[in-house]
Amino acid sequence: MSEFYKHKKSTETTVGIIVLISFIILIGGYAWLTNSLKKNNMQELDISFSDAGRLEVGDSVLIRGITKGLVEEVALSDDGVIVRCLIDYHEELPVDTQFLIKEKSMMGGHLLEIVPGISEKSVDLTKTLRGQVEPGLFTVVNQASTLITEIETLIWRLTKDEGMIHNLEDSSNSAKKILNKTNNLLANNSENLTNAVNNFSSSLYKVDYLLSQNVEHIDQTLTSIPKVIRDAEDTLLELKGVISQISTITKDLNDGTGTAGKLLKDKELYDSLKNTVDEADSLLQDIKKHPKKYLKISVF
Repeated sequence: MSEFYKHKKSTETTVGIIVLISFIILIGGYAWLTNSLKKNNMQELDISFSDAGRLEVGDSVLIRGITKGLVEEVALSDDGVIVRCLIDYHEELPVDTQFLIKEKSMMGGHLLEIVPGISEKSVDLTKTLRGQVEPGLFTVVNQASTLITEIETLIWRLTKDEGMIHNLEDSSNSAKKILNKTNNLLANNSENLTNAVNNFSSSLYKVDYLLSQNVEHIDQTLTSIPKVIRDAEDTLLELKGVISQISTITKDLNDGTGTAGKLLKDKELYDSLKNTVDEADSLLQDIKKHPKKYLKISVF
C-alpha cells in the first residue's frame, strides 16, 4: 500500500500530461478539420497586381467591409505579382468589381478589399483578375517627402548664383533700359511724330475727298469692266480662229497640199512655172523691140 502512494504523484503527472497532449491533439485536429472543411467550401481567386503593396499571406480579405476570407499565397509573375485568396462568398461579382490592396490602419498592416460593382454582367472568377494598390498614408507621406526634397532642390537652383532668379533680374534691368531709351526717343522726336501723324491724317482726308468727288466715274468704270472683259473674250476667240486658220495653212504648206503647198514642194511644177514666166518675159521684151513683127496695120 505504501508502495502505491509512493508512485501516486508520478502517475498523476503522467496521466495529466497524456490528457493534456490528447486535448491539444483533439483541438488541433478539430481546427484542422474545420479549416479544411471551410477551405473546401471557400472560393479561390487569383488576382494580378503590379505590386504586392506589402500584402502578406494570412492577411484578411474584406467584402463590403466584412471579413470574408484570407490571402493564401503571394507569388511573383511576369508583369507583377499574383495574389491567391480564399473567400467565403458564393454570389456572382459584376465585371466592374474592384480589387484593392489597402492599408489596414495607421499602425500598419494591409488587407485585400473586394468592392463589388453595379454592372449586370458577371466576371469570370476562373480567370486571373486585375487589381490595383491603393496609396495609403505611408505611401502619401513618402511621396510628399520626395516632393518636398525636389522642391528644395528647385529653390536652391533658382536662388544660387547665376540661377534663374539672377537671370530674371538681369532681364528685368535690360527691359528697363530699353524702355528708358524708348521713352527718351519718343520725347526727343515727339514733334516729328506729331507731324508725321498729321500728314498721314491729311493724306487720308485727301484720298477720301478724291473718292467722294469721283464716285460716279468710279462706278461707271466698275460697271464697264464686265463689258470690257466680254469684248476681250470675243477678241481672243477671233484671234484663236485666225491662229487656227494660219495653223491649217502652215500645215498645208508643210504637207505640200494646195496650190501654194505644191509650188513649195513640187520642184517640177515650180521649174515649169518659172520657165513659163521666163518665156513670157522674153516675149514681152521681143514685142517691145520689134512691135511690127507682131502688129500689122492695114489702111483701107
